[in-house]
Amino acid sequence: SNHVDCIVPLLHFPLRNGLVFEWDMDDNFKVGDFVDLTTVSKANTNVDASYYGMRALRYCDIYGRADLFKFKLFYQQEWNFEESQSLPKAVIDPDEIECFAYVPSSKLIALDKDNREEISFNFQIALLYRGDFVTFSNLFGEKNGKLICCLLNREVGKFSEIAGIDNETLVADNVSYTISENNIKNIFEINFIQPNNIDMNKVKSIVFYDADGDDKIAYIAKNVANISNEEKLQSLGIYPVYNDN
Repeated sequence: SNHVDCIVPLLHFPLRNGLVFEWDMDDNFKVGDFVDLTTVSKANTNVDASYYGMRALRYCDIYGRADLFKFKLFYQQEWNFEESQSLPKAVIDPDEIECFAYVPSSKLIALDKDNREEISFNFQIALLYRGDFVTFSNLFGEKNGKLICCLLNREVGKFSEIAGIDNETLVADNVSYTISENNIKNIFEINFIQPNNIDMNKVKSIVFYDADGDDKIAYIAKNVANISNEEKLQSLGIYPVYNDN
């Protein structure tokens, strides 16, 4: 919608192995009348300077349906003053290569809902994986820094919130890894650097965790007990999957 006066700023929050982006639009009653500076009359000079004429502006059609809109999720570190002051208008229109997630340009999102009520848009990004992976709570929550990678001599349980990282289970800690990005294919690749002088036969799982004092908080793990030693530290790929259904 072009009537940004009714749009509530974007919210985001983690949900297990997903990240939810939410933006809301107020109901018709709340936004039925708001200041439209283009209609303010300057003829009556006796009116208090703080008074503005009010004009009803509808942000949906007569059936209460919202406008068609696009969705693009991208990252931009530097915002100039004019751009930040113009939000939530779409002051930047990145192409699909620059986006982490997006609705394909050939499609638009439409709502068939009565806007006499508030509308909440929820866009969820979920991490999908094969059965060898285990995710823990708050995977997409705030971290203290880059996650630390370790190798354990035990598999990580799929129904436990504790990975069991301690001196008895550690085969190698602070394993080096790099993250590369392929902008053309929109793929992130995690490449491991195998530590020296470790017995790969003992490695049963790979765990990424965050250190908070003496606590080790696991976020994602991969069980590799049934994988050959040569493939246990093979690179991991993260790429978008879209469902058109």
